[in-house]
Amino acid sequence: MIPAFSVRILPAPQRLTVDIEPQSQDAPLDFACYLMRDGEVVSRMHYQRRNRFTFEIDGGRVAEYRAIGYARHRATHEKKSVLSETLVHPRVPDTASRAGSAAQPGARHGIRLKGWPPLTDRWIEPAPDYLEASDNLEAKPYRVRTDGNGFIVSGREPDPAQARPWVFLGGSFVESTFCSESRRLVAQLESRAQADLPGVRMLNGGYSGATTLHLVNVLVNRVIPVNPAVVCFAVPSNDSRFVVQREGYWNDDRHLSPFSPVWQPRQAARLDSQVQLANLLRVARACCEAWQIKFVLMTTPHRSADLAHDAWLRKRYPSAATYERTRQLRWDVARTARRFCQETGTMLLDLEQLLRDFQPLSYDDLHLNEKGADQVAPLVYLHLRQLLAVEGAGGVAWAAGEGVLA
Repeated sequence: MIPAFSVRILPAPQRLTVDIEPQSQDAPLDFACYLMRDGEVVSRMHYQRRNRFTFEIDGGRVAEYRAIGYARHRATHEKKSVLSETLVHPRVPDTASRAGSAAQPGARHGIRLKGWPPLTDRWIEPAPDYLEASDNLEAKPYRVRTDGNGFIVSGREPDPAQARPWVFLGGSFVESTFCSESRRLVAQLESRAQADLPGVRMLNGGYSGATTLHLVNVLVNRVIPVNPAVVCFAVPSNDSRFVVQREGYWNDDRHLSPFSPVWQPRQAARLDSQVQLANLLRVARACCEAWQIKFVLMTTPHRSADLAHDAWLRKRYPSAATYERTRQLRWDVARTARRFCQETGTMLLDLEQLLRDFQPLSYDDLHLNEKGADQVAPLVYLHLRQLLAVEGAGGVAWAAGEGVLA
């Protein structure tokens, strides 16, 4: 029998205390807890071997929470889901509807700052349905730690005399939640850079569900204050969803809207999504130039083989027409990024072209697996060396004879 939760919600003026206890007390459980608003995870927590746990949530930020309990198998310690409960916050109105707060006079709106909370230290395990839908993702907990600015870090102790950091922005491809901490692509780039740039930190600003507009907001509000030497800006795969939408980036999708709560601004005319993308990239590039930050644009790789050659893609896309449409939209975004770089002289790391054979590197159509990250990291680092001439701590520069461009 699957046990259920006993839940007590203790209201306070601004905060709620949630007390969750499984009705079965046979053995302690591990809990993964997700706090959500407008369908977006705003915080994640992991509790090990508990019979009950209590946490506080901000009534102004969290509209829903989901708690999942896991039981350890006595022999293998393998975790598997044994109970799941979704509860709606009783005091916070639903702001995810399309009418929503836009119809409420005087309603306040904010700009979403897509990213992890500062000083996070959590273990996250892929849900059973996510594992089932993947190709070869390993079922285990993955640690995510962030610094005081909300950037995912490698776990390596920072050097007090460190050089200016590099920041990588993007969607879930850059984020790489389901890779071990030291094997994430950005963490491996940091490790490889130590010989050339002692003490340099590579900060992972990737976040699932991000769009280029979200990344521009993060660049202005999170990246500039850390004074990076380089920003590597990966155009997210989510941008392909806007090619056929009238609203483009300023939409009322509860996951992709730039506003919180979700709101649909009035637009005078249809804005071509590819023009929107190019203009947003101009904003990002100009912002980096103003703060004397080197700007590298990256395309995001994806599985793009014919369905006949990839069994997982056939399972993921039962309709050949749907797959072909998805593939073409992703290619359109990559072409726009390339054209922008050609027109503006922006440095381009074209991962979509470099990693065309993405199937053996990934656990689905968008995300590197750990072995894939191991193989891709040396290639990405080599190309970054060829694009950038960066002085390391002590004034040691990459050799011009290796094809480094100023």
